[in-house]
Amino acid sequence: MPGEDELQEFRAVAWQEFRLGRPDQVTTTLDTLGPAAAEEIYGPELVRRVLQLINSTSLMTVGRR
Repeated sequence: MPGEDELQEFRAVAWQEFRLGRPDQVTTTLDTLGPAAAEEIYGPELVRRVLQLINSTSLMTVGRR
């Protein structure tokens, strides 16, 4: 398990990527290690937001004219 400094860096990068619409780092962790590990690494708030984004994106229509 990474140290606290590495975890803070992972979290900062993951939040930045999430804000840019690229939650790949968290989704990969969710897929490979599961929700509990993702929450431990990234925190429950970010994991919850990423799951919301994943679950809502497939229902959205973008650029409809």
